[in-house]
Amino acid sequence: MESDVMEFFINDVAVKRDSGGVYTVLESVYKSASANNGADSYTFLLGDVAFNDNHNVKVIKNVAMQKSYLRRIFFDWFSGAAIISKSKPDVYISMQNTAQIGLKKIPQFTYLHQPLPFQRTKKFSIFKKKERKMAFYQYVVGALIKGSLKFSNTKVIVQSQWLKNELVVRGLAKPNDIFVSFPKVKKISQIYQEQIVETEKVVFFFSEYCYGI
Repeated sequence: MESDVMEFFINDVAVKRDSGGVYTVLESVYKSASANNGADSYTFLLGDVAFNDNHNVKVIKNVAMQKSYLRRIFFDWFSGAAIISKSKPDVYISMQNTAQIGLKKIPQFTYLHQPLPFQRTKKFSIFKKKERKMAFYQYVVGALIKGSLKFSNTKVIVQSQWLKNELVVRGLAKPNDIFVSFPKVKKISQIYQEQIVETEKVVFFFSEYCYGI
């Protein structure tokens, strides 16, 4: 017996061609969808990413929304639900940290890959020039992410057990609604391991490529 036909709507308008790891994840999803020989179909809402339509994939490009945080916020909180519902998908997937508000009848998943607003080790200051960008993502973007998770019916996909625990503790999602998908990481070379062991400094680093919302 053949499986039922599925319609997927995937939103990753925040990602750009030079977005590093999150672009790689999107590209992997696009290639997997394109290689699907079944009857499933996929609609991608993207920005300036150079992906094209094919036999079962439709690409909608909205560069204007990619360039404006306000337009993306308006989409996530107000207009997006109606636009997505018109496509009548069976599943909606947001790959850019924020869930879709008002999407009640369509199951949705949110891929949360921005851990900065959830870490408790460092509080960045908006008054320090070097920390201003980090502070923006920690507090402003963080509030948008947390609010969207709290006021939607989304299930959440995260990259670590730690982040899953944070979502549960903060009351943003139930344990059964959070799925941990560990990213594939290349093995660190022995030389680099030795360099890490020999140093006494503790260094924290955040990639700017994780900053999509």
